Amino acid sequence: MNQRSSCVVVGVFEGRGQAHDALRSLEASGIASKQVGLALRHGELMETAGTLAAVDVPEHDLVGGLIGLGVPLAPARACAMEFERGRAIVAVRTRRRVPHAAQVLQAAGALTVLGS
Repeated sequence: MNQRSSCVVVGVFEGRGQAHDALRSLEASGIASKQVGLALRHGELMETAGTLAAVDVPEHDLVGGLIGLGVPLAPARACAMEFERGRAIVAVRTRRRVPHAAQVLQAAGALTVLGS
């Protein structure tokens, strides 16, 4: 998928359980797993998957990974601050289903949903 023709919706979740529920809900709603990313913190360790998998290496960070997906700097920094507080991040890269993805994230319990 061409990143220029897609948008990113990011949800911030209180914990990993809600984030994994959101992933299942997104997939059940027809959003392909290759369009979805996850970032969780386990103490000093980071767990990433999907579109956010590249942020789990020393030369990348969550801010850079989100910006790489198309999230503007200020919202990317806000998500990274929430992540550092122990919250989980779910990112969805989609072309035409931005409102749908945002609704699914909200229904899954996202504390914050940001769209780009």
